[in-house]
Amino acid sequence: MSAGVLTCEVCGCRDASRRRKRDQCPSCLRIKEMFLAGERLGKIGKRLGMTALEVHDIVRRLKLKQQLTACPVCGWQGKMAGHTPSICARKLLIRGLSESGVRASEIARRLGVSRNLISLTTQRLRIKC
Repeated sequence: MSAGVLTCEVCGCRDASRRRKRDQCPSCLRIKEMFLAGERLGKIGKRLGMTALEVHDIVRRLKLKQQLTACPVCGWQGKMAGHTPSICARKLLIRGLSESGVRASEIARRLGVSRNLISLTTQRLRIKC
């Protein structure tokens, strides 16, 4: 190893600068920023040319945790990965329309989705039609 090159203890990349903190290599900083911004591990890995498992290992070594956020539509609190407010709003609209007596085919026509999606959503939400 040459005199000026250091190896990151977290991810194993070689950095040409002399940094003091172990989580300060450029790839670890990008992973940290993207993870705390709410990006999924797979998406981070695709952007950096790594697998999701490698990114997860680096996140674990850096001891990072995503903050829990609340959904602006339904108020659910947790990690927003996989919980999109637009889908949540559609579910609430489907619930309200089906409980008021509107038929599934009419709901599908109003929302511009398939009738099958409406029936699956009502089953998942346990709405009796």
